[in-house]
Amino acid sequence: MQITEITLADDDLIRYALLVIAAAVMGKLLVPWVIATVLSLRERWLLGFALLPRAEVALVVASVGLQQEHLSHHAMIALVLMTLATATIASSVIPVLANRLNSQSENRQ
Repeated sequence: MQITEITLADDDLIRYALLVIAAAVMGKLLVPWVIATVLSLRERWLLGFALLPRAEVALVVASVGLQQEHLSHHAMIALVLMTLATATIASSVIPVLANRLNSQSENRQ
C-alpha cells in the first residue's frame, strides 16, 4: 500500500473530505427522524449520534476497493477523515445526550 501525503494546499481534497463528512453526519442524524417516530426528541438525537461512528466496516471495504484500484487515494483519504471526524463527534456528544436523557427519565419517576 502506498502512503499519500496530505497537504492543506490541496483545496479539492479538503472540499471533497468535508462533503463526505457532511453527508455522513447528516445522513446518520436524519435516519431516526424518518424511521423512529415513537422515540422522543432526545432519544432520536441520541440514536442519530450513536449511528455516527459506524464507519469502520466501510474502511475495510474501501481498503479492498483501493487495492483493486476501484477507489482513488483522495476518496480513501476522505473516508479515513470521515471515520475520524464522526468518531470524534460521537464520542463528545453521546455522553452529554445520554446524561440528559437519563436525568430526564429520573425526574419522571
